[in-house]
Amino acid sequence: MRRHPWLSGALLGAAMMLLYFTFPLDPRRAPVGVAVGILASVIAMVGVTVVVVMEIRREERRLTALHLVLALEAMLTAFSAAYYVVSSTDAGQFEGLATRLDSLYFSMTTLSTVGFGDVHASGQLARGLVTAQIAFNLIFLGAFAGLLQDSIRQRRHAPAEPPVE
Repeated sequence: MRRHPWLSGALLGAAMMLLYFTFPLDPRRAPVGVAVGILASVIAMVGVTVVVVMEIRREERRLTALHLVLALEAMLTAFSAAYYVVSSTDAGQFEGLATRLDSLYFSMTTLSTVGFGDVHASGQLARGLVTAQIAFNLIFLGAFAGLLQDSIRQRRHAPAEPPVE
């Protein structure tokens, strides 16, 4: 897997999606699963945010695009799970959000700033969660832009490789 980091990244990404769609998040059927899911989501959000902020402040970048893509997927699924739990607990918090796919779709449209309006936060808790995701998105996009900028600088200043004979 070391030779093919994108393969291991793809497998990890697929595992995150599988976990998101199969983990018990229905508060009526699995209250312990919901509590564990909320705790895991909060830990993931805090952990990813801390790592991204530390990377922004660091002189030498160590995160790769693959790391950022996986962090993004972790955050999307964490926010999606939170949206689904909030909507399942109080149907008035979101309009148009009924399934996990709806939650993932809403999280993705929020990240991309598309915001079609078919799903939207209507309650205060839901609006607070969406505000937290927007704040994370700004931090993430800043880190991604910094990584891209550093990559371009390194390529410009890298010595030219001698021709292969």
